[in-house]
Amino acid sequence: MAINREALTVELTFEIVSRRHWGHQRADSGAIGQHMTGLAIALLLFSALAHASWNLLTRRSGNPELFTWWVCVSSVVLLAPLAAWLFGQYPPSRAAWPYVGATGLLHTLYFVSLARAYKYGELSFIYPLARGTGLVLIPVLGTTVLGEYVSPQALLGTGIILFGLLSVSRKRGTPNLMNVNLRISNPLRISNPGFRYAILTGIAIASYSIVDKSGVEHMTPFLYMYMSMAISSAGLFFFIVKGNRFTDFKTELLVHRKAIVITGCLQFTSYTLVLSALTLSPVSYVGPFREIGVVLGVLLGWAFLKERPHRVRVVGSILIALGAITIAVAP
Repeated sequence: MAINREALTVELTFEIVSRRHWGHQRADSGAIGQHMTGLAIALLLFSALAHASWNLLTRRSGNPELFTWWVCVSSVVLLAPLAAWLFGQYPPSRAAWPYVGATGLLHTLYFVSLARAYKYGELSFIYPLARGTGLVLIPVLGTTVLGEYVSPQALLGTGIILFGLLSVSRKRGTPNLMNVNLRISNPLRISNPGFRYAILTGIAIASYSIVDKSGVEHMTPFLYMYMSMAISSAGLFFFIVKGNRFTDFKTELLVHRKAIVITGCLQFTSYTLVLSALTLSPVSYVGPFREIGVVLGVLLGWAFLKERPHRVRVVGSILIALGAITIAVAP
């Protein structure tokens, strides 16, 4: 229970900070800077560590789909009292609900595709590939849909991170950076299911990032994340209930109950910090900078899953870090 109380304290602290800035932002829609602020960088670094950690725990679970569902449910249940109190203190506007519904559905797609990707691929392969797909799409959508400005230096940093992600995704002994096997009879059909689900995960990441950038203008990050998690829990259940028996749900909870609670705290904290960063800096900068977490994912895969990173993955991780630094100091 000490872990839960600590997590709630951390969440409430960031909620207060985000709330103060959120109120100022609504009073002045131009308050968001056109670059990465120091606070946004700090929030994203902590978020990256939490994000890589919960992905590690998900990858180590016996059934990633059931594990992910229990993680969502545990977060909703444990944080319900705090969410109810904040809802009464800071009721959201009506404009927030379309964004909440959209992000809930997109997060359902994200959780389903990510869980299935981990059935077929290693953490150090799926994680950077999914994040890299989102990285490519977020700046494009940020500039075209939200009208954000991205400086040439930030674009350079994004390109460096993308090249690093492709390098990290490369499997040992394959000349193709993404290790994609295409069938000659059907060039559009990719034979690796882990690859397909990772790409789908990246599309979901880019989509909900754009939705959430506007959504947090109408609801505080904590409540926004909580409502999204509640919708995702219901949506994810319909995807997994047909292929699993009641005993499967029960076994997953009993065997991994500690990891489920810890993962739920990490998952909720991770994206709440990202939402807070979105109130401070453009999504076209926040999205690519988040990929610093891929470096941590590779390190965790090596340390805990015995996934030995070869030289190309080490170089790719260094490039990701350099790209993130380039974006952090970009005007």
